[in-house]
Amino acid sequence: MTSRNESVDFMQLRKRAEALISAGPQTTCDLTPDEIKALVHDLSVHQIELELQNDELLRAQQLIEKSRDELARLYHQAPVGYLTLNRIGVIERCNLTFANMVGKSCEKLAGKPLADLLEGTDRDIFLGRFRSFFNQPTDKFIDLHFPARSESNGFHGRITASLETNPAEQSDEREARLLMIVQDISEQRIESLIRIKAEQTLKNHDLFVSRLLETIPIPLFYKDTQCRYLGCNEAFKAFTGLTESQMIGKTVFEISPPEIAVQYDEKDRQLLEHPGNQSYEWQVRAADGTFRTVVFNKATFNDIDGQLAGIVGAIQDITDLKDLQQTLKQAKDVAEQANRAKSEFLANMSHELRTPMNGVIGMAELLSMSELSEEQQEFVEAIKQSGQNLVKIIGDILDLAKIEADKIELEHEIFSLRSTIDLVLNLVHPQAQAKGLIIFNRVEPELPDLFRGDAGRLNQILLNLLGNAVKFTAQGSISITVLPGQITDSRLTLCFSISDTGVGIPHTSLHKLFIPFTQVDSSTTRKFGGTGLGLAISKQLVELMGGTISVESVEGSGSTFFVRLPLELVVDTDTACVPLPSSLTTPTNGHNPADYCILVVEDNELNLKVLELMLAKLGYQTKTATDGLKALEFLKTDAIDLVLMDCSMPVLDGYLATAKIREPETGTQKPEIPIIAITARAMYGDKEKCIQTGMNDYLAKPINCTELADKIRLWLNRAS
Repeated sequence: MTSRNESVDFMQLRKRAEALISAGPQTTCDLTPDEIKALVHDLSVHQIELELQNDELLRAQQLIEKSRDELARLYHQAPVGYLTLNRIGVIERCNLTFANMVGKSCEKLAGKPLADLLEGTDRDIFLGRFRSFFNQPTDKFIDLHFPARSESNGFHGRITASLETNPAEQSDEREARLLMIVQDISEQRIESLIRIKAEQTLKNHDLFVSRLLETIPIPLFYKDTQCRYLGCNEAFKAFTGLTESQMIGKTVFEISPPEIAVQYDEKDRQLLEHPGNQSYEWQVRAADGTFRTVVFNKATFNDIDGQLAGIVGAIQDITDLKDLQQTLKQAKDVAEQANRAKSEFLANMSHELRTPMNGVIGMAELLSMSELSEEQQEFVEAIKQSGQNLVKIIGDILDLAKIEADKIELEHEIFSLRSTIDLVLNLVHPQAQAKGLIIFNRVEPELPDLFRGDAGRLNQILLNLLGNAVKFTAQGSISITVLPGQITDSRLTLCFSISDTGVGIPHTSLHKLFIPFTQVDSSTTRKFGGTGLGLAISKQLVELMGGTISVESVEGSGSTFFVRLPLELVVDTDTACVPLPSSLTTPTNGHNPADYCILVVEDNELNLKVLELMLAKLGYQTKTATDGLKALEFLKTDAIDLVLMDCSMPVLDGYLATAKIREPETGTQKPEIPIIAITARAMYGDKEKCIQTGMNDYLAKPINCTELADKIRLWLNRAS
């Protein structure tokens, strides 16, 4: 750049050059050639200087424009919104960031009051505080919500203002404007709300836990790692009789006798050394002075950094529970004693009833084998039938006792369904025939015949139901139908239905059917007798076998009993073997009863006589003994082939006698001689006891002659 003097020289040169150019041809030049050359040189130099200055100005202008563009770009691309408001709150300009925030263009926002972008209380807050920004805008801000508009989702914004003055627009008084910065604080606000909510939730939780601790009726306490009490609930204070001031910050040594405190402290130290849970029973003195049995349940807890912070504990008073347990134990002992007494009574009752019944039925059976007139034979059959009815009643009572004591064990053997049904029908057929009743039997032809289960219990169930059908039907018919039901795995549910055309059952009395010792008609004028045990036992046996039993009946028209019983299918029919009576499985060729001598050991004179006569009828030689000791003498000296052993006898009972026989040092001729128990004890476990003692088989009194013959033949043939 030229100095001021140089500018003056340049101006003079310019005037002189212009004067020369504007002079006419006739005008004389007062400049010498050297002066003209100097003038031209100076003009050239100044021209170059001007051109350089022009280039410099152009570059400066370009830099200014570039800076202005960069500033504009920074203005519009800033991460916050910028806008300028005049004194009445109208937007004069704004950047693109703010325009995008409110969902409008910069052109549409120019000339629009900022308050129009707000609603409700936010608008009122802005208008109320806008004027104060002009007075003192420093360190002032407003948090406002800008609602959703067009493409804007709405946001929470923080507005900060600064005063702006433009000197180019000054008049008599300055025109002040506000430059406002708008920040989107939605996320911060959400985080703040979440934090506030979390703090409130934490406070509520602390309050809840505090109230919960106070309302829990179990004494609770907590200690630090130095075993000092930090706090407790009201139940703990009531149990110990201590106040907070007496225990907070103190150890157990400061509030309990030394000998007790040492034990408490030792338990706490053990828990702190091995963090986790601890539970133990203890005797403590309560606030009322009584000793209580309690359970301490304690656990360690950690602080926020995961460091061990102390112990929390609960005291559960189990004194009443202990008393109740003791009472229940005493009651259980009494009940078990009563149950044992009941079982013993039933066993004795069975023994005492079966023993004379063995004599009655045995003699009747022997009498029926003799030559009798038709009338005498009827008398004998009546005695036998009455005896069998009494034996059935005894059996029903014992069965019920076994079921109630859960001492029924079901067999799991292969049996023939159709043979089982035929056997039951053969038993009830004579009674039905005597009353002129027709019996229908239908088993689905496609139904398998072999199953695995307890054929004896199935026989008992069907016999009870068919026997009742015959009993309560005066005329008409009885039917048994068996259909297949659902198959599950290898089990098929058999659907039995036993129908009759008998008297039927009133609807109001159906609920009585399966209750022990209960009959539909219990009046003294009832027509049909019975103990009321048959259906109760049948129901419990069906349920024990996993099935169900139900009944439908119309009074005066008859009844139908439905039994659904799941039984295991026998898949391999080639290897399946159905057990047959021993008399059919034991070869009889060459068996001559006269070749064998049987020792009968029985203390009851009548039963001894019955057995002697039965064996004589069967052709066997016999010897008798009235106790086990005499039996041992016979077995040492005489050739005995089989022993029929009573179990309950004086001097030496059947169990001890059998054990002696099996001992080689006793000196009997045949320690392995077959021994069949002949006993009036038919309770659960009696047969097993006989087998465990060393006996080979078991017969319950009253003795059936045919069954006796089968058993003897079986074991004699096995022994030979």
